Amino acid sequence: MSLLFEEFKVNLAKLYKTIPDGEILTAKIVETYGNFVENPPIIDLEMILSKNLTKDEVTQLLFAPLDMQVQYYPSLITIIASVVDNMTPADTDGNY
Repeated sequence: MSLLFEEFKVNLAKLYKTIPDGEILTAKIVETYGNFVENPPIIDLEMILSKNLTKDEVTQLLFAPLDMQVQYYPSLITIIASVVDNMTPADTDGNY
């Protein structure tokens, strides 16, 4: 599964290389998502999706979802939007 993350990093770097501070933004995104690779939110996703998941399934879902996994995205987006809507600057150290 680490290959998926490596491909993600390469694609991200290509995408952001032409924008101002693209390298800095890429590094921040890679750091954040790297934490998900090392410690995927398995329990959280299992609760949201009401489904048992393995670490590999979570990594696949986050970085390169299979056709059969795309069905989970409406639930994930709804939950994430709800969480973001209720965030305050204190939740993100003022960075959101």
